[in-house]
Amino acid sequence: MRLSGWQRSALGAMCLVNIGKLSPTFRDASALGRHFAEVWNKSGFIDDYQRAALVAGLACASLADHYRSAGPITLNHFTDLPPLSKDIVIRNPAAFRTGIGPHEIVTTGGSTGETLTLYMHRRRKGAEWYWMSRIWAEVGFDRRRSVRAVLRNHVLRGRMAVFPITKEIAFDNFNLDDAYIDEFSAFIEANGIEYLHAYPSAAAAVGLRWATKGNRPRSLKAVLCGSEFVYPAHRALIEGELGLRLLSWYGHSEKLALAGEYSDCRNYHANPFYGLTEFLDPDMNKAVEPGQVGEIVATGFINPSMALLRYRTGDMAEFLGETCPDCGRLGRAFRMKSGRAGEWIHRRDGSRVSTTALNLHDSQLANVSHLQLFQPVAGEVDVLVVPRAEVSAAMLREIEHAMRARLGADMLVRVRPVDAPQLGRNGKAQLLVRQFEA
Repeated sequence: MRLSGWQRSALGAMCLVNIGKLSPTFRDASALGRHFAEVWNKSGFIDDYQRAALVAGLACASLADHYRSAGPITLNHFTDLPPLSKDIVIRNPAAFRTGIGPHEIVTTGGSTGETLTLYMHRRRKGAEWYWMSRIWAEVGFDRRRSVRAVLRNHVLRGRMAVFPITKEIAFDNFNLDDAYIDEFSAFIEANGIEYLHAYPSAAAAVGLRWATKGNRPRSLKAVLCGSEFVYPAHRALIEGELGLRLLSWYGHSEKLALAGEYSDCRNYHANPFYGLTEFLDPDMNKAVEPGQVGEIVATGFINPSMALLRYRTGDMAEFLGETCPDCGRLGRAFRMKSGRAGEWIHRRDGSRVSTTALNLHDSQLANVSHLQLFQPVAGEVDVLVVPRAEVSAAMLREIEHAMRARLGADMLVRVRPVDAPQLGRNGKAQLLVRQFEA
């Protein structure tokens, strides 16, 4: 019997996602990737897969205390579910535990510094590794042989740590002085390492040293950047001055959404097999239209041990459409914005300004490697600027003027250059650090 394209699409989706096999392994994800490449009706395949995955996810959610009391949740009523805030999960993570499969407990401070406890199915690592390495493959990464030098949140006892299984060598992101950068740069070149995996702020610090001293490792092919906002100056430095491709992606510790760039397109493309990614308006009432900015709300498909439905990530993005307008690929495409939902700068009169509203123009950030905001008290903000080149008074005035225009004339704004952003406990550089209780 010959199946039509639609039938093959539906059959493949239903077979790969079902109640009996809720946590896909590396082999499952690999088979899914191959099958998707072969079907001609790719849009129909994505729709079928996501429907099947959501049905399975709703069945999982019915086992968690948070959702059990509400009764059965049907697919038709999925979008009626109120988006889930991180605060609710932080207060009672066990209420979202489903009891499915062997799991491990993972804690993270994330970008906010508040500890979040997650129940993660042990088998999800295979699927996660498959989809993550598929993004990196856009710049030639080979999961079987490629080695990464890593600058993230590892707390090291020595100068470096080697992880043979994942083929990564971790260096100390909390100790990026010139001598240490020179030391591990020489190690990268001596060992022919082709990829640097780093937070954008760390990559910028290292890149500035390479540009200044001229000691960029010749073996490097690309810089892999995630977990922080990529500023235009990051790309200008890594790609323009150093001649390396900066490949970025969007993901988070909750493992609900994953989106990456392609070799020929710098927009983010949501992976429809990793999770369902929505972009909602500030009131969380409806999806935004292409060209509008919304908060990323995600429902994951790879971790049945914890049910997080329509989870508010706090990350803001410009939704570009169901198909990428620049490269034509299927899958929801978007561009990240530097602010986060729920991050507010406080005025003296009690009113607030969202950090999302502070997006500066490329011309204002052209010579800025990183920008960080400190608010010691309501009505005052310190704008810390990590410059790429020599600091000019005109550049600082332009940034100050742009900030005042957005924050209001009654806000005391101080702009000053610094050598590096302040890192949180997780090794990331937060955009806003508020030093008082709001």
